[in-house]
Amino acid sequence: MGRFSRRASHDRPATQRSFGSRILALSRLRLEQGEKGSAFMMLRALLAVQVLMVLCPIAARAGSVRPTKEWTILIFLNGDNNLDSAGVKDVNEMEKVGSSDEVNIVVQHDRLGATGTKRYYIQKDASPQITSPVIENMPECDMGDWREAVRFIKWAIDNYPARHYLFAIWNHGSGWEGRAARDALFRGISHDSHSGNHIKTTQLRLIARAFPDYTGRKLDLIGYDACLMQMGEVAYEVKDCALVQVGSEEVEPGDGWPYTDLLARLVTDPTMDARQLATVMVDTYVASYGGGSQGTQKACLSAVDLTKMDEFREKLNAFSEAQIAKGAHNGELLEVIASTQAYYLRQYKDLGDFIQKLLARVEVPAIRTTGHDLLRHCKEKLIIRSGYQNTGLAGSSGMSLYFPTKSQLEEARQQYAELTLSREGRWDEFLLGLFYSSVPVLEVASIGYEEDNGVVDPGDELAVGVRISNEGAKDSLAVTVSLAAVDGNATIVGGPAVIDRVPGLSTVEAPAIKVKITDNCPIDSTVTIKAEAVHADGSVFTGELRMPVKRPLVVRSKVLLVVAKPGDATTQLYTRALQDAGVPFDQYEIDYYGTPTLPLYRCYVDGTVIFNAQGVEEIDLLGLDDVAAYLDKGGSLFLTGQDIGFKLKHHPFCKNYLHAKYVQDDIDSREVVGEGLLTGVAGRIEGGDGADNQKWPDEVDAIAPAVPIFKYKSTASRRRETLSTGLDGTRRPGVISSGTAGLAVQKGSFKLVYLAFGFEGLATAELRKTVMAKVLGYLKPTAADRVRGLAAVAGQSARLDASGGVAAFCTARTDEADWLDLAAGSVGRSDAAAVEQAPRSRLWRELLRKVRFGQIGR
Repeated sequence: MGRFSRRASHDRPATQRSFGSRILALSRLRLEQGEKGSAFMMLRALLAVQVLMVLCPIAARAGSVRPTKEWTILIFLNGDNNLDSAGVKDVNEMEKVGSSDEVNIVVQHDRLGATGTKRYYIQKDASPQITSPVIENMPECDMGDWREAVRFIKWAIDNYPARHYLFAIWNHGSGWEGRAARDALFRGISHDSHSGNHIKTTQLRLIARAFPDYTGRKLDLIGYDACLMQMGEVAYEVKDCALVQVGSEEVEPGDGWPYTDLLARLVTDPTMDARQLATVMVDTYVASYGGGSQGTQKACLSAVDLTKMDEFREKLNAFSEAQIAKGAHNGELLEVIASTQAYYLRQYKDLGDFIQKLLARVEVPAIRTTGHDLLRHCKEKLIIRSGYQNTGLAGSSGMSLYFPTKSQLEEARQQYAELTLSREGRWDEFLLGLFYSSVPVLEVASIGYEEDNGVVDPGDELAVGVRISNEGAKDSLAVTVSLAAVDGNATIVGGPAVIDRVPGLSTVEAPAIKVKITDNCPIDSTVTIKAEAVHADGSVFTGELRMPVKRPLVVRSKVLLVVAKPGDATTQLYTRALQDAGVPFDQYEIDYYGTPTLPLYRCYVDGTVIFNAQGVEEIDLLGLDDVAAYLDKGGSLFLTGQDIGFKLKHHPFCKNYLHAKYVQDDIDSREVVGEGLLTGVAGRIEGGDGADNQKWPDEVDAIAPAVPIFKYKSTASRRRETLSTGLDGTRRPGVISSGTAGLAVQKGSFKLVYLAFGFEGLATAELRKTVMAKVLGYLKPTAADRVRGLAAVAGQSARLDASGGVAAFCTARTDEADWLDLAAGSVGRSDAAAVEQAPRSRLWRELLRKVRFGQIGR
């Protein structure tokens, strides 16, 4: 019988089908025997049929509960990556043994390039193909999502009950660390190439917790058929939810676990408990790579008793504290660490080997006492079994820990601090003590100021903030910050400011101090402010702020044109288009005022900022981080330039704000056709009275929610190999993707229009006027925009609050207050429909109160 037949039988048991048939036959018989003439009796019969049909599945399920076996083996097999063929091989290894009267073997298998995910009940066969019955054939599952693993676990418990459970994740692994994007396959564990997701170490706890939450008892054995997972940091995450953990300190060979060998042992003796099975797993694994079923390769595996992890933490803490107290031995510690058994990721080192080598060199009583105590616990209680194959792993005792370099620690410190072992233990503090002073090391990190429009001019009052950093591992005492004007062009209005403490390896900004620029301060001069910080221990450290004083920038309009050079021909084309369209605007000159900042942009949060990047480097003048913050706060942006896509193709701003994917540079077409908001608009981007400077226009693709508003018109084939010849004799590609030349974005808090060519290249004044008017009309914020943005901020606020932390809470509340003011200023009684359609939330109700809609709220 094929899989389809088995699947149909599984979905609808024979007992249910036959029972239903008998009900229908009985109903028909009663109708034929005299009830045909009674409509009432017919309805009663039909109702009885429906009731019984509802009850049938319940009866069928009650009669088909599978018996409780000794073991159920759950393999979460994520082959949606470059290990796909190895996954198929391992399923075939399982089929050489198959499930038995006392052992269930179930697999959730996702393959590379497959359109679905399958759940198998593994049955014995001798075929090189997977022939086990497909119990569920599901749509594509994200095997990098921890919740998918939980769903698999609950399904297996419901359908294949057992006295003991082994749950294993099959995939790439990288220990506790989430690797960088360039190493996408080696992020945490279970990287899914289809979704790009992976399971983080902290999420392993959520997976393992499904067992006690669902069954009332711990998972017997959790295992990782993956590289580098047998770490103290990983084991500590799941200690409260499972009894035993099996994994490898080193990378695993491509063949992974010897499923035929270990399952044969279990099927032969299913009465094994978790510790006994873990021992078998280690022994069969090591033997398989020692000339056994999987050849001869370098490999190691171990089993850890998770019930001993709390005691392990206590002893590791004592050992860590002893080393922290003797910071003078750091040089010797680093030498020992360098000689300790290391693995593929060199920052992962064997704990037992480290302790033994340290004890051989250090005579400090506290370190020796706590070290011997920890080592004894690991050998006698924690490590159930450990084995290796190859002398290169001779220092492997069963569990590794994180021993980073200083640069690795700096990069991963925040992520490492999120682990449960870091939150409850002292190992992370020992690592910090290796590289950082045990006393506060303070300095003035930076001095900044905030002005209402980002430009300092005579008569301005500024809020000056001083940031104090602590490069030591120990928290500071109180720090007092004061300011002094070096010349007579400024006066200090407030201060001094006090910081209660600066935590180790942190930076804290002192409360702002007011500084007044004198009314007669010369324009184009420089004001110098000196900052002095005094630590409670008497140490003094200083810094200096130099502020250029410029001619006043007055905000008169809702549109800001940012230009690199005010007098060039390109700028004149923009100003003329704005004037022709009847749009009032302010102008900011980068070559005079410098790179614009968020305070300036915020003055136009209820309007639009326009910027053109003529070449490759000009986009850097805009200050993209501040532009992103401006958009997050509700701004609108009109951005044009022939090299923006090329320049920003790998920059997060391109994906997250422009919502554009770079396709190619120097497309051969110089004619654009509008669609969407520019429907009916068409023209050339060279010649005429335009700038005639579009030598390298980009082709891009729109990423949702962006939509195209300009397409290149080209007679060239859309085939990638088709080229046209430019005037300079070079071969240029035609349209090779969507041909998008411009796009519009309307997303949550902001709106944006991006042209992948320079607006100044549009060939006629009328065309430039039309495009400018339509674009600015689209970008003008509306009540619906503000209400939609408020809903987006409400969602962000909820996520920040859920993440915990006072800083996150304060950030969320600040954004909420800004957006409420912004929305209330835009929404009137005539905009009731926009408010009514918004998602209900606390912010929605506050908006109603703020604008006094009265009857709109419910």
